[in-house]
Amino acid sequence: MYPNQVILPGPSPTPQDLILDLPEVPDSPTTEVVTDLLTPTEEVLVVEQVMVPPTHPMITRSHLGEGALFVEAEANITLDEIGDFSTPDPDTYEKLVYILDQKNILQNPLYLAQWNGVSEWGEVTRGLPLTNPPFLDRTLLKARNPPKVEFTHGHEDIVDISNTKATFEQEMLIYKSFVFDPEILQQLKKKAMGDGVLKRCTSFEVLTALMWRVRTQSLRLHPDQQVRLYFPVDARSILDPKLPKDYFGNAITNMSCQCSASEMLDSPLSSTIEKIQRSIKMVTDDYVKSTIDFLEDPKSFQHHSSTTYLSSWSSLRLSSIDFGWGEPFFAGPTKLTLVIENPTKLIVVVWVLFLSHGKDNKGINLILGLPASSMKIFEALIEMQTKFKKPLSARL
Repeated sequence: MYPNQVILPGPSPTPQDLILDLPEVPDSPTTEVVTDLLTPTEEVLVVEQVMVPPTHPMITRSHLGEGALFVEAEANITLDEIGDFSTPDPDTYEKLVYILDQKNILQNPLYLAQWNGVSEWGEVTRGLPLTNPPFLDRTLLKARNPPKVEFTHGHEDIVDISNTKATFEQEMLIYKSFVFDPEILQQLKKKAMGDGVLKRCTSFEVLTALMWRVRTQSLRLHPDQQVRLYFPVDARSILDPKLPKDYFGNAITNMSCQCSASEMLDSPLSSTIEKIQRSIKMVTDDYVKSTIDFLEDPKSFQHHSSTTYLSSWSSLRLSSIDFGWGEPFFAGPTKLTLVIENPTKLIVVVWVLFLSHGKDNKGINLILGLPASSMKIFEALIEMQTKFKKPLSARL
């Protein structure tokens, strides 16, 4: 391999294999760090056998001889000056990372690491052999031709009779985190199963149900307002044939639950957990393939303020990433807000995030953003429920 180059072979190496130029690392205080990270990247990318489609924009860019974008940045502040990392601060965090240009992919860096490959990257950086060589063949999850949508996927339009959109637009968004240690999670599960409706429930299920109910109540929705929850389910072991163990990339399907605000809040927590469990049981090989086909049409996905979007990173061992300088001080997202532009309107989606917490990663840190007035109610309800001052079905 030539210096400062990475070869990305296609399904079978041919003279058309893509050679992407990496820049010479300029002399700077960060030169040694950058070199330590860039050099192992070459090995990881080659092992991954990244399959680049013939029409991929990076190939066009290579033919233009522009090379790959390299970004270097320095921060002249200390970690103490940044503040409490457990409480999200998007305005500060976004200044610490490169923000992707969603409209012009050619202006983005060649290699942006995502969790699936970061642990392997860290191994190579530390001079260790790869324990799990990544497998990447995205065609394993491609849509069928023609698409075959066999299920409803919970993306139907919801009428905002509560005018929730106005609340999000008119009030300042406040971001906060709420830590649930293993003892609190265990107590929540015990209380949720106390009415005898459930035979079992997981920490994820009980916290997801509690969060959805408290968020719904804090928004002061109309009793007849339809509310929806989206949450991820791992499909790796569900697909037939199963994905390779070291498949590099996301393999989740977003499931949904829906009911009216009054139906949810007038029922016990166990009822909400049942809805989540029923949705999880729906995830079969046929359902996942139907979902892939359904998402071929991006217009099918409707975003609403009364919908709760959950992303769970609690099973990811982010705290174990090591590039040779020890474990990270903090690992998490820079923001929880997604802005979607279309010809007719601007849509703002605010995610809820679960991060692992604690030395053994058995706790969960719930992070979310809400309008200021709703966040006050959310905080009071969470404190009430976790201190078990009232039944888990109680309203404020």
